[in-house]
Order: sequence, then structure tokens, then C-alpha cells
Amino acid sequence: MWYGTSITQGASASRPGMATTNIVARALGLEILNFGFSGNGIMETSVGAYLAQVDAAGFLIDCLHNMRDTGVEANLAALVRQLRAASDAPIILAEGLPYGRAFEGAANASRDRQLKRRAAQRAVFDQLRAEGVAGLFYGPPGDSLLADLPEISGVAWQPTVAGTHPTDQGMAAMAAAWVRYLPGVLFPQPATRW
Repeated sequence: MWYGTSITQGASASRPGMATTNIVARALGLEILNFGFSGNGIMETSVGAYLAQVDAAGFLIDCLHNMRDTGVEANLAALVRQLRAASDAPIILAEGLPYGRAFEGAANASRDRQLKRRAAQRAVFDQLRAEGVAGLFYGPPGDSLLADLPEISGVAWQPTVAGTHPTDQGMAAMAAAWVRYLPGVLFPQPATRW
């Protein structure tokens, strides 16, 4: 179960098969249920009630793009507790990719808001882990999600449309990061005994 925003939904991919969730599904041989909501996806427990009804191998919460730090503080812990009460499956929190030219390290107001949301999410994650919530994971760093971009004449390929929604290149780069990360959480290898 992948719960998120229009980026999760696949906005600006050239066709449905190029959405990050679909690339990951093909690469890992998984069925991914995409609960990406354009202009929404704000960690609501009303959505969590539906997610919790599915016998999922894991829940990925990828909502930061549509939230403020205060919304993360208000909603995230309740959503995680709701999912944990219904399932022992891993719950993974995602940071989301950088906005605009921030993927190249540029500073701007939207980047500052993004960093505040990430800090709020990390604080809730740390709090829940300290309380003993099991099976809670933090996904790859958001700034690494566009790391697999090709370069043309020394310039990274444009990974987004208007600085927000990933192009096919951006979706593929994000998928590559998730394909590296998810198997260790969803399919951990048993310890080898000699």
C-alpha cells in the first residue's frame, strides 16, 4: 500500500506504466496499490481506515509534499498507530524528492518548508520508535531520490515538470532508489547459521 500525493499518483509521467509505483511493482514482482491523491494525501486516519482493511505486505506513507510541519505533527502518529493496530506489516515513512532547483542544492522558501516537514516527520518517527512501535522504518533520504539521473554535457537531466512533478526520468530515478531500499524491509534475509 503506497499512500501519498499526486507524485505517488503518477502526475506528469507520460503514461501509467512510468509512475514510480508501477516501475517498482514490475522490478520487484509486487502488486502495489496506489493511493496517491492529487492535491491531497495528508496522513488522514479516515484514509488509514481503508488502508488498514487490506492484508498488505507493507504500508508506505509518502504524504509530505502536501503538508505543513504542523499537519505532520498532528496526523502522523495517529495514522501509524492505526495501521499498527490493524497489521504487523512494515510501515515506511518517505521524505519525498526535493522541489524545483533544490534537487541541485539551491535554497528557496519551498525548500525551507520541505526541510521543516522532514524534521517534523523525523521527530514523530523517533518518538514512535522510543515508545516501542515495532516495524516502523524511515525510507531513503529524499534528496537521494533523484541521484540516478543521467548527465548531458555535465548538467543533470531535467527530472521534473515545473519543479514539482517528476518526468519519466524523475520517476525512474525515484523508482531505482525504492527498488534498492524496499527488499531489505519487505523481504529481509534470515540470518545464516554456520
